[in-house]
Amino acid sequence: MEDMNQAVGCTMKAKDSNEINPIIIDFIKSRDDVEGCGYFKGNREAIRYAQTVGKTQERKFRKYGIVPKSLVRMIGQYFVIQKKRSPIYRNIMYDEFMTILIRGPYKSEAARQIGEKFYRDLLVAQMPWLERSFATMDGSFNLLEN
Repeated sequence: MEDMNQAVGCTMKAKDSNEINPIIIDFIKSRDDVEGCGYFKGNREAIRYAQTVGKTQERKFRKYGIVPKSLVRMIGQYFVIQKKRSPIYRNIMYDEFMTILIRGPYKSEAARQIGEKFYRDLLVAQMPWLERSFATMDGSFNLLEN
């Protein structure tokens, strides 16, 4: 099965190393793998959304940093935003996506926690040294040390 994942495209290509965020790359690659790739491995809901990522969405992300609409829709299910203002109806740049993740507005406290966790994970994937900072803020730094 491992060889099949590599053949399908779960491995990082040289071009991917310069991309905005490896988690979003994992989301795009999950469209071609029934098990998902990287961060989304085994996440059936994310795989279902990823399978709707078209070549145009992938190209816009790689070239302009526009987050795939499928990913915005997946996260957008937790938002309380009127239809016309909803981010799922327009192109969202990576920076704006990160702002929406941290600010919401979310439907519930649980939805807010999902958004904040995804925000943290995106940041740490881009800047791994932040993981230690987040652990210190959460009071779990000692757990990482042991």
